[in-house]
Amino acid sequence: MGVGVRLHGRAFVLHPGEEVRTPRVLLLCWSGDRMRGHNLLRRFILKHHRPHPDGWPLVAPLCNGNWRQHLPFPASAVWCAGV
Repeated sequence: MGVGVRLHGRAFVLHPGEEVRTPRVLLLCWSGDRMRGHNLLRRFILKHHRPHPDGWPLVAPLCNGNWRQHLPFPASAVWCAGV
């Protein structure tokens, strides 16, 4: 198996000290149910790519923005709560 990534249509020159950040690729292989694959990917990302300031995992606030279907508040309302 081989995986490659190209930057199509990018023609440029790098000067001394300059760098190019290339796209990241994550390939996760699993067998079984699709939801198991989703959970494995979620756990991997949380374990290896979530910031850990002061040694504790960063927990983002919970936000819900929606399109006002059968809700008593205006469509522009968004509620957020710290988790």
